[in-house]
Amino acid sequence: MVAAARRVTGQVIGLVTGTSNRAMVSALGATAVDSATPKWATTVRDSFGSGATVVLDGVGGELGAQAMSMLAVGGRLIMFGTASGTSIPLDADTVYRSGITVTAAVGARLLDRPGGLGDLEERSLAALIDHTLATPIGHRLRLEEAPLAHQILEQRRSHGKVVLIPAGG
Repeated sequence: MVAAARRVTGQVIGLVTGTSNRAMVSALGATAVDSATPKWATTVRDSFGSGATVVLDGVGGELGAQAMSMLAVGGRLIMFGTASGTSIPLDADTVYRSGITVTAAVGARLLDRPGGLGDLEERSLAALIDHTLATPIGHRLRLEEAPLAHQILEQRRSHGKVVLIPAGG
């Protein structure tokens, strides 16, 4: 997400937990902010002046709600996951009062696109080939290590993609 956001805006802030996540997000070109830091939301909000134009939320819950509070009037919340176990608590009144737009980056909105996913696949592959978009690989494991790959993902220990390599590959 950081790499994609960097392609369209000058300032990207990544909310992280821990030193290794901070290093990874910083290496991708974003300003890393540790969610364990007291008053992180206030510090980040102050750096935007009038507020953020876009918040990409893959966490949900209270952290996602705090990130959403950084949006300026007319800002957009794009949700793509619930790592916290819950979605951001919001209702139509909250959206109306804050003057924001809320959408999901995955699910029906993505899968029911007119024309399918072909154009997105082509653009993504072209960006990977010409190196304008990088996808960090955090773990390369043999196919026999698939149970370990699942553990890494379930325990959120992945820093990038987890790639399974078939025998002889």
